[in-house]
Amino acid sequence: MIYAIYIAAAAVVGVLIGFVVLSVTWLKKTVAKNIRSKTTELISVYDDLLEEKSRLFAAIRKAKDALDMDMDSEVSLNAARQSIARTFKRMNDLRSSEQLLSGGGTGYRFNAEGNQISYCCDVKRVTTINYDRKVIHSALSRLNRQADETSNRLDLCLVTSKVDYTVPFDVNASFAEAFEIYLENAKTK
Repeated sequence: MIYAIYIAAAAVVGVLIGFVVLSVTWLKKTVAKNIRSKTTELISVYDDLLEEKSRLFAAIRKAKDALDMDMDSEVSLNAARQSIARTFKRMNDLRSSEQLLSGGGTGYRFNAEGNQISYCCDVKRVTTINYDRKVIHSALSRLNRQADETSNRLDLCLVTSKVDYTVPFDVNASFAEAFEIYLENAKTK
């Protein structure tokens, strides 16, 4: 949510800065003072959102450090396991076969006039399995089991980990509502 408000603030700052430029271009001396102050306030919100994002990341890092596993490494390792498992699954599903592809091949030859012309011919595609499928199947089962166990542990960590962080505004608030809360809090500081 902080990221969404962060992006919205950047967009509004860009629009207001563009409006100020348009005001200067079209209206010459009538650049409104409140536009400048709103732009300054938005830049201040933008800076505060960056600081808030930094505090949130620090709280997340602290929560991750308290876990019994290195969550980031496990996520990366699990992705590698799943990638290898997909390759093993394709190998496990592959069967030895022969297939005749009518007109599946093309070649070139010279005709009686000496011109190069293309021709079509049938192609026989032979697939031969040159590995022990039982070994692939057992490795696939082991990798899938490890990946599932790791995923379950990661999910448990995501659900049960406590992050010591207080949200400065309602996470379901619109940018305008969050901006108003920010302005009220800035006045009390």
